[in-house]
Amino acid sequence: MGWDGRFGRICAAAAVLSAVLLVSAARPAEASQRPRDVVAISCTTDMDLCRALVQAMAELAPSHIYRINPDPMPPQAFRLRLDLSDTGRARLHWQEGGHGDVVARTGLTETDLARKLVASSPGLARALGAQR
Repeated sequence: MGWDGRFGRICAAAAVLSAVLLVSAARPAEASQRPRDVVAISCTTDMDLCRALVQAMAELAPSHIYRINPDPMPPQAFRLRLDLSDTGRARLHWQEGGHGDVVARTGLTETDLARKLVASSPGLARALGAQR
């Protein structure tokens, strides 16, 4: 077999490889990825605290999407509610009756309070994991 025969086979192999790469590149990457879980946070008080809570939750479960007071409520969303009393006591409640410990706000920044709320809610991580 001469140079012309080998060159023809190389060109044919390159054409097949190019076609395979084009077909695989045409599939959207999202099609093979699992949709991310949504956490809907009901928060009618201090919006700075609500945003700090989103940050603290993102540290706990970074693969989730967080929405504050979504309207409409996303279907299949994990529901989380922040209660803040007039006396400065805060507590997280989540779907199916779950709740964390009561945390006093005294002397804490929004970020520190949010992190303390998440840390005092050990069942929250389990509930988020069970959502999958």
